[in-house]
Amino acid sequence: MSNARGEVLGRTELQAGRLDRSPTATTCVFPYQVTGVDDAAVYLVQVAERRPTRSTRAQVEADRGRIDVLLR
Repeated sequence: MSNARGEVLGRTELQAGRLDRSPTATTCVFPYQVTGVDDAAVYLVQVAERRPTRSTRAQVEADRGRIDVLLR
C-alpha cells in the first residue's frame, strides 16, 4: 500500500483464498490486512505486478477502512 507520491505505507501478504459463489459468478477471495497505515488523501493497493487499485480517504472511511481489490 502506498500514497499518491509512491511512498510505501505498509506491506502484507494475501491470506489463503476461498471460492465465493453467487448466482451469476464465481470468484476467488484472498483476504488481507495492512496495519499501522498513516493517513493519506489517496491509497494505492498493488498485488504483485498488477495495476494498483486507487481509493480516496473518503472512500476508505465510507467503507469502514476496507479496500476491495479486483484482479483481472
